[in-house]
Amino acid sequence: MKKNIVNFSLRVLALTLLLGCHPKLRQDSIGDKASSRVTLLISMDGFRNDYLDSFDTPNLDQIAQHGLQAEALIPVFPTKTFPNHYSIVTGLYPEDHGIAANKMYDRETDSWFQIGAGSKATREAYWFEGEPIWVTAKKQGVKTATLFWPGSDATPDSLKPDYHFYYDNNFNHADRIAQVLDWLKMPENLRPKLITLYFESPDLEGHRFGPFSPETEKAVERMDAMMGELMRKIEASDMKGQVNIVITSDHGMAQLSPDSVIFIDDYIDLQDVMLVQTSPKADIIPAPGKDSMVYFQLKDAHPHLSVFRKGDEPDRWHYRKHRRITPLIAVADLGWTIMLRREFALKQKSLHGGAHGYDNRNPEMWAVFMASGPDFKAGQKMAAFENIEIYNLLCRLLRISPATNSGDSSLFIPYLK
Repeated sequence: MKKNIVNFSLRVLALTLLLGCHPKLRQDSIGDKASSRVTLLISMDGFRNDYLDSFDTPNLDQIAQHGLQAEALIPVFPTKTFPNHYSIVTGLYPEDHGIAANKMYDRETDSWFQIGAGSKATREAYWFEGEPIWVTAKKQGVKTATLFWPGSDATPDSLKPDYHFYYDNNFNHADRIAQVLDWLKMPENLRPKLITLYFESPDLEGHRFGPFSPETEKAVERMDAMMGELMRKIEASDMKGQVNIVITSDHGMAQLSPDSVIFIDDYIDLQDVMLVQTSPKADIIPAPGKDSMVYFQLKDAHPHLSVFRKGDEPDRWHYRKHRRITPLIAVADLGWTIMLRREFALKQKSLHGGAHGYDNRNPEMWAVFMASGPDFKAGQKMAAFENIEIYNLLCRLLRISPATNSGDSSLFIPYLK
């Protein structure tokens, strides 16, 4: 009898230890409801990685110190807004998700994609391939909200985020913060578990005035202040300790100069090509039978211009397969501009500002990444990584299974609790 009691006690002890080591049961036992957590993904367009060291950013510094910060976030090529934002939320390279540039021509449908005010293409699902995070979440019963993110406007209605705003650049930044806070105040059964939030700054100021202008410095400091305000209001709310915040950007910014211009029409006859776009990556569709001629006219034409046939681009770009990648691309060196002679007089003023779209190996094109919240270990640093890895992180934070993607699903495990 005594022996049976001892054996029973040992079994109870073993079971207790086993249950205590089970992650889900351990969380429930201390009242930590992981299912109620919210992941907030924020992009500050054009926030160059070294802005954090160059300008006063106390709030972003504090977020990084309390969580995880990467040495840099490496954008996909081309280092443009739409390709990179869509890679962040799909875990795919542009050659896989189809957003190969901010401006594209699709020969199959004889149609054009271009971003900007009034663009209809940014609302057309045809252009956007792959599965963005809000679709992955919705398929698995997780509520989502997007306050602007490239691609969200084009998602079919049946898969659109539960709460969705069509892009409107007149929606001021303070009201965007207020909308996020309103979502966080919702009852748990209505509250989105994934929220995306997008800001145009400091990209706008970087383009107009250059990356290290006083105007860009002020824009960076405004963004930092807004991040501080958002964090303080979350800490003062009922959602304190329940929000994982991931802050990132799509690309950096380089300084231009009117003395660093490549006039492409000095080397080719414009009658022989369709120029889809010009700078800093010129996408070129030669007329039938003119491919080789145009290629050799541009090859070695200028010391600051590199020219590639489709399929010959660097492997690290992952920029070959898709039909929207043009037969020829010409890429300017950092800080150089590809332009037509007739454009120079009209656009000369813009050459005192900044640009992006260059080779993603240039540190000037690198973006920022930091994250903080209940799922992240504090005070963590990690090496630079490609932005296609963020999709798997978001899936892990949301406790959902990712769609097929190009990232490493185990990359963030060492940095999570």
